[in-house]
Amino acid sequence: MHDKNNELNKITEVLNEFNINDIGKRCGFCHRERIVKPYELVMALVT
Repeated sequence: MHDKNNELNKITEVLNEFNINDIGKRCGFCHRERIVKPYELVMALVT
């Protein structure tokens, strides 16, 4: 159980909301924040 928690913490740290939203804005994917933010989309695809 501890390993899963540690992995989740690492994923959350690397793919945090601010980084993903910033990447989305810089690459032109996200000019404005939608109902489904880039962070939420990535987390939905990863999990």
